[in-house]
Amino acid sequence: MDPAFVYRPEFDFTLPALDAEALASLHRFDGRRASRAWALFEGDSLPERARIVPERVSFDELREVHGHDYLTSLRSSAVLAEIIELPEAAAAPFELLEGVLLEPMRYACGGTLAAVDACFERGVVVHLSGGYHHAKRDRGEGFCVWSDLALGAERARTRHGVERVLIVDLDAHQGNGLGSIFTGEDDVAVFDLYNADIWPHDEEARAGIRFENRLASRTAGHDYLRLLARELPAALDEFQPGLVLYNAGTDIVDGDPLGDLGVAFEDVEARDRFVVDECVRRSLPVVTTASGGYTDHSHRLLASLCTYVRERWLAA
Repeated sequence: MDPAFVYRPEFDFTLPALDAEALASLHRFDGRRASRAWALFEGDSLPERARIVPERVSFDELREVHGHDYLTSLRSSAVLAEIIELPEAAAAPFELLEGVLLEPMRYACGGTLAAVDACFERGVVVHLSGGYHHAKRDRGEGFCVWSDLALGAERARTRHGVERVLIVDLDAHQGNGLGSIFTGEDDVAVFDLYNADIWPHDEEARAGIRFENRLASRTAGHDYLRLLARELPAALDEFQPGLVLYNAGTDIVDGDPLGDLGVAFEDVEARDRFVVDECVRRSLPVVTTASGGYTDHSHRLLASLCTYVRERWLAA
């Protein structure tokens, strides 16, 4: 076990030419979360071998999951504005949105692929971005343009010969993009624990969620952790994956305006540690992605996960 951490400053993004108040009212997402977590975690002090600096995903790689027509449509500011749910962005030049929005997401997708490539040797790889679980093969939504997790699953199967991949999606929102992409698949399973009272309410996508666990709004941490402790080990033992992709959304934390759950900060930390520990105990390589989080706790929780992995398994 010799864990690694995936980061580069280009993970950060902003929309500087748009109305900041409108953006905040819609997404509240900290565009600097990755760099803030990296600084809090003191990532620059990591040994060189523990740092992975990814390249951007290529368009050939994106085509392994997404269709040509959809990828072509992303050259429209109006299409991007709909995906990020910010109508004001439709009036922005495409070149601006490409630089401040698409480029960070391309690096994030590249980071997930780099993490998958490394995890079979490293055991645990923590990616400080990624987790765009709402993107479908032919459509983006919910601030998700491309499905890095689907790309990672495909990479594991085609390049590394992994027979079964389990995606453990613990973002507060239903991973409807993943459910849509993997409906009918036997070799990729989705474990999804989410608030069923909030968006996206995608009934069709539920067919692709093999291990579905629906929560009610304001579910508290002790109930959340009890359900996870019962259901996740059973899913791991039933499906017997060769790789786990863990989507560690921090929007389950109490006070998150979009997740609407009641999980305390320390219970989110316990969740992350439990998932990683369950994988390590079974000698399963695991990649974690950051996904959603809309409070100032988000970068702190991401840094806490990094610190736990570093202190427990990274040799000096």
